[in-house]
Amino acid sequence: PAAGFATGWMLWLGRVTAIAANINVVVTYLAPVWPWVADGPGKIGFIAVVCAVLVVANIIGVKEGVRTVAAFTILKLAPLFVLVAAG
Repeated sequence: PAAGFATGWMLWLGRVTAIAANINVVVTYLAPVWPWVADGPGKIGFIAVVCAVLVVANIIGVKEGVRTVAAFTILKLAPLFVLVAAG
């Protein structure tokens, strides 16, 4: 039981820190393009909106969660395809 308890908490902690790190990287990369997300209320607001969108998509249902992941995947891959096409 102790090993399962520790494993569960480490899994939860890893997921929470992973989403925090990923959103922080997104904000860091967007800061040169959108200076208002660099710090202060803009940064906090952007992070809150991203988290809220993900929470709402998962609360609505599994299909919406999968669609959200697919949309983020397309948004992530589109610049790479543009870069390959330009090359």
